[in-house]
Amino acid sequence: MLQRNQIIVTKIILFYSIFVLVMKGIFLLDQYFSDQNLSEALVFAHLILSIPFVLLGIFGFFSVKKENYSWIYVAIGVIIIIAMRIYEIDLIKYLRELFS
Repeated sequence: MLQRNQIIVTKIILFYSIFVLVMKGIFLLDQYFSDQNLSEALVFAHLILSIPFVLLGIFGFFSVKKENYSWIYVAIGVIIIIAMRIYEIDLIKYLRELFS
């Protein structure tokens, strides 16, 4: 039962990472093709905030492919997802100001 939960949470983290990357890509493409001015600072902010999800997605993909699941990946993935959900807006504002 514990192993089954580990597999399920690993796959949820993988799919959530893919979902976040797709949504950030759609946002950036929408901003690029709309009439609004897309600042480079906003692009850099979103690209930097995508890095943890890219890494989670890569490690999750290889973990699922090799069927080698780890509680460390699950713990780090949950912490990153929660932290990003809580602080994402503040981080985007900070990074925009930093790159402006």
